[in-house]
Parts: sequence; structure tokens; C-alpha cells
Amino acid sequence: MKHSIKYFLLMAVLVGILGSCNDELDLKPISSISDANYWQTPDQFDAFVSGIHARFRGHVGVLQYLGEMRSDIYGTEPGSAGTFSGEATQGVERLWLQTLDMDNPGVSNFGGFYSNIVQLNLLIDKLNNTNIVTAANKNYYLGIAYGMRAYYYFQMVMAWGDVVIQTEPIASFDIANLAKAASPASEVLNLVKSDIERSLSSFGTDYSFRNSKSYWSKAATQMLKAEFFLWSANRAGGTTDATTALNALNDIQTNIPALSLRPTFSSVFAAGVANKGNSELIFSARFCSTRLRCLLPAPSSPKPLYWQTTMIPWATGI
Repeated sequence: MKHSIKYFLLMAVLVGILGSCNDELDLKPISSISDANYWQTPDQFDAFVSGIHARFRGHVGVLQYLGEMRSDIYGTEPGSAGTFSGEATQGVERLWLQTLDMDNPGVSNFGGFYSNIVQLNLLIDKLNNTNIVTAANKNYYLGIAYGMRAYYYFQMVMAWGDVVIQTEPIASFDIANLAKAASPASEVLNLVKSDIERSLSSFGTDYSFRNSKSYWSKAATQMLKAEFFLWSANRAGGTTDATTALNALNDIQTNIPALSLRPTFSSVFAAGVANKGNSELIFSARFCSTRLRCLLPAPSSPKPLYWQTTMIPWATGI
């Protein structure tokens, strides 16, 4: 009888313990970061904005491949007029020799630009549906997002022409419907113009620079507008587009008198904290102090990327 009582008491204790364990196991991990528990504080929005700039920095090399590397300033032997006639294991000489083809495209997968475009789309959507962020920061961040998205699409339409337009956040993957047709270049150009104006409208009268010019700004959007319309003026827009470009540059000169030329070209890129964000720079994509990527590993699912908030201590202007 005593053994039976002890047995039942032991079973009762075990049931109680196991029940408590189940309650403990039902708790949600406090440190888990997902779309469901993110976007709850202004600091989280700030961190995300820091992240899109970190990812932009990762694309600077691709931008050089699409631009300067295809010009006539490369491929010349130092100190002579002779041209580089050899081959490199990376095949980068194809860029300035203009011998790119399907097997050697120079830049593949659209430079990885869509990886940041989808983040910009998500940021725009979250900003337009929140009252957590102050009005000033909300408008500034929208100005950043629209301006940077316009920049990416402008680079892609110049390089590839017809590209896929994606302006909505991606909540999930539909395996049966992954393919999306590319839009005509004319539609991409219209998106670029629209995003430029949305960016300028969001910035409003705020011509300030943030984080020593390592953040996109209204001046950056105006510079993009000037470049875009100078490019289109040379293609078909003519004097009208050239005038639009001039007006954008005049707006910067009028409203940001602190901008000025440095005494020497080299001083624009000179190292040192005192030179960071100097008077000739408008937007600067910064390196990490260790030259490592300044963002946390990206998740494999199409959820938002969440980056560290620490900004980068030294820079190279672009």
C-alpha cells in the first residue's frame, strides 16, 4: 500500500513538472528578430536605414565596372601611350576592350542591385504605414528610399535597357510564379523620374546632411536628377532636359552655400576624420574600419534585413 501511495505521488509530481515544462517551452524567444516583432521602435527604423546604406556600399565596385572600367581611362600602360594587351584571370580587360558577350558579361545578375531594391521597397511600405517615426525622420527616410531606388534603376536601364520593375515589398515566394517579365526601358525611365520627384517632395525644404554625408540626401537626389536629365538630353530630350538638369544643380548651389571646391583634387579623398564629409562631397559611401562588410548575414527567406546601427569610421567619397 505504501508503495502504491509513493508511486501515485511520484506520478503526480512528474505530471506537474512536465506541465510546467510545456508552459516554458511555449514561450517565444526574446532575441528573435522577424517582420512580426520588428518595426516597433524608431531605433529599428534607424538601424534599417543604416543597413540600406551599408548594402549600397557593397555595390560600389559593381558601379565602377558599369562605368569607369568601360571608359578609355583604363587599359593604358602607366607612363606610356601603350595599351594593355594581355589577359587577366578575372577577365576585367574585357570591360575596357568592349569584348563582353553572353559568356563573359562583366556584371551578372543585374549587379545584385535587386537585393537592396527589395529592402528599399519594404522600407517605403513600412514608413508609409507607421506613426512611430517622427514626421521629420519619416520624410527624410522616404526621401532616401525613393532617391536610392531611382539611382539603382537608372544604373540598370543605362546598362541593360529593359529590366524588371519591382516596387512592392515581397512578403513570400510563390514557387509557381517566380518569373516576371522585364518592363520596356521607357517604363523604367518613367519610374526613375517619378521616384526622383517623390524623393524631392519627401525631403521638402530639408537640405541637411546626415552622418557626415554618408546618408543619401536631397542634394544627392538633385545630383541624380541632373545626371539623369543630362543623359536624356544627349539622347533625345535636347535643350529642355538640359535646362532641367541645370535647374537641379542651381538649386543645390543656392540652398547649400557651404558646398565648395577643395583646393586640390586629392584633398577630396584625403584620409582623416577632419576631412570626412568635406565641402566638395555630397554623398559618401564609407568603408568599414576593417574593410569588412558592415551588415549582418542576410536571411535566406524574403524577410527584411536587419543591420547593425554602428556607422563606419572612415570613408572614401564617390
